[in-house]
Amino acid sequence: MKATCLVYPKPRKITHGKGVVRMFSTFSLTGTRIPTWLKKRLACACGSLGVRLVAPGDNHGTIRCQTTTAGFNTIKDNTLQQQAYCLEIAKDGNIIIRSPGTQGMQHGVITLCQLLEAKAAGAQLNPAVIQDSPVFCVRGIQIDLARDFHPPLDHLKQIIDRLVEMKINTLWLYLENHLRAPGMQDISPPRGLTPRQAKQISDYGARRGIDIVPGTNVVSHMEGWLRLERYSDLVDGPRRSYPVLTHKDTWPLVRKYIDAMMDAFESPNFHVGLDELLITGHNPQAEAAISQKGKVKYFSDFATKVVRHIQHRGKTPWLWDDMVAGKNVYRPEGFNQHWPQALAAIPKGAVLVHWWYWGPRPHGMTQLTDQHLAMVNRVASSKHPLAIAPTSQSFRWSSAHVNTDTHNQCYMAKVGRKHGAFAYICTHWESANGSSMEAVWPMLALSAGQAWHGSSKFDDRYLRALAFTTYGTTTNAFKRYLYALGNIEDVFAGTKKRNAVARKRLFTNGPYGIWRLKASILTPRHRKMIRNQLRAGTEAYQALNVRPMKLTRALELPLILFEEIINILDAFDQGWGHYHHAAKIEHDKAKHKTFAQQINLTIENIQDVCKSLRRLERAYKTQEPYGHTPYDSYALGQHRKVLREHAIPLIRKLAAKRIGLPYFEKLFFLPDVYHISNLEQFRYKEDFYRQYDDCPWPVRWADR
Repeated sequence: MKATCLVYPKPRKITHGKGVVRMFSTFSLTGTRIPTWLKKRLACACGSLGVRLVAPGDNHGTIRCQTTTAGFNTIKDNTLQQQAYCLEIAKDGNIIIRSPGTQGMQHGVITLCQLLEAKAAGAQLNPAVIQDSPVFCVRGIQIDLARDFHPPLDHLKQIIDRLVEMKINTLWLYLENHLRAPGMQDISPPRGLTPRQAKQISDYGARRGIDIVPGTNVVSHMEGWLRLERYSDLVDGPRRSYPVLTHKDTWPLVRKYIDAMMDAFESPNFHVGLDELLITGHNPQAEAAISQKGKVKYFSDFATKVVRHIQHRGKTPWLWDDMVAGKNVYRPEGFNQHWPQALAAIPKGAVLVHWWYWGPRPHGMTQLTDQHLAMVNRVASSKHPLAIAPTSQSFRWSSAHVNTDTHNQCYMAKVGRKHGAFAYICTHWESANGSSMEAVWPMLALSAGQAWHGSSKFDDRYLRALAFTTYGTTTNAFKRYLYALGNIEDVFAGTKKRNAVARKRLFTNGPYGIWRLKASILTPRHRKMIRNQLRAGTEAYQALNVRPMKLTRALELPLILFEEIINILDAFDQGWGHYHHAAKIEHDKAKHKTFAQQINLTIENIQDVCKSLRRLERAYKTQEPYGHTPYDSYALGQHRKVLREHAIPLIRKLAAKRIGLPYFEKLFFLPDVYHISNLEQFRYKEDFYRQYDDCPWPVRWADR
């Protein structure tokens, strides 16, 4: 295998020479100076081959960095030109990296590092000339810090280091209310980002060519702010999501917070959101304002004020496009035929971010939807700078799903290239209850190749290079792991194709909830298919290189999740069967021994569920040091406690009294979610409560 096959993203043009490169035992770095951190990165790559970087002198190989525009004049866009590079590796071992700018020089050095490490891993390093440049000026990912994800500063720095390896130059931090702004600390949770931390991470990113862009939202998704009682007069909408845009206190509050964000982050860019203003008019003041102005003007007056304020501060505002030209225009709650007025109100220079999380054929359609064609045309013809935003699909799936991600990311890269987008940002949205950014990281890394090329062919070579850059493996184990997970997701999710909902059910409703949801859908044949894929995925996982230990370890999380869910389903199936059999023979004195055996087997099955929950607890605890909320493992622990301390003793108590076992579901369902359909069931329930007045259920009919 040639070393150039393991470079990620794949260079645009590689010209190989004959023979094999002769490596020196020492190299000297000459020409244009590179930053100290980048020099250390190069020294580390050389060290993987047993080669040292030394001071210039005789009998050393040379790595020469040269700043020049010669050979790059065909790239007309100056920003893209500054990111281009040419890497020449001669047969005698001498190396030259040329670039017009510091960013391109950095990308060239990183490519050289990947080549040296590929040779150290056994690949063949041939003489070569690599000419490379990106399609999109801005290439980035977004991580969601607003939904129970609080990565420590060191972990954020490690994420930035990963982006450097993939030649990504932008990191969006979606914060909502999670910046502890001076004088407004109670708006943010205690683990929110402080201004000092924002400054530190901004500086760290800037030194590595990564723009750290803060993001929030000031017309929706404001539950974190509006949960406070002092802002109750500002609340509009049923979920405390929207502020009353015309309230006298709304703009001063928003201005103070976004000013604090702009002060904390040094980026010249600021993402202000302005999306999904949908279910409005519940607050009387908002209702009156919308009735008088119309919803378009109600929105655009406030949005214009926000955008102009950001521009007045010398920053470029970015906003989601869905309300003014994109996905939500023709919803019943959208602006419909009045959308051009909303779009026209957005001041010039603001960047429209077009988000679309499907491919050209969403929801099983056989041809490109007219809806999205019209949407893209609206956004592209708006005369605003255009950014394209696909996603990691983490909110839709329990783990990485390579087919849906490539479907969305490749398509959006083509759309962006065709319609003149200058930026490509892959969004990651935390899906609370069991989500892990580390486990989904492959899908974020996947987007780097699309961002560099403007849609790259996705094949085995693509995945192999990604796997080497991210996990240090040269085998196809990473591919086998990803496809095994995708196959599991497809079987597990069924026709709904939104498996994250099922994952959430486990954390919120407990193991019995997931059993009720999935037991009847996942037949024995389906479960056998899942177990076969779990074996394949586990074997592939174990074959991965463990160079970045914690990142690789996170890949085990979805395997454990699926394995234990299947174990829980099987245990509840068996427990229900034993319990049902016991109920049928409860009053048969001749079968007293069999009855006791069936009850004991039921309890053993519930104990098996507890063991599965315990393993899941431990797995999720491994993610807590990297910023994920302790709630996940806590919730699983509480469900386990309920089974161990309440359900199992209750089964024993009911079996001992021998006066009629209740329905199996009554052992696990809380009364406030158990719907009584007729009077007979109501009487049975009330009688049950009278007989077992020490039942652990917290809600009683008499208490309502």
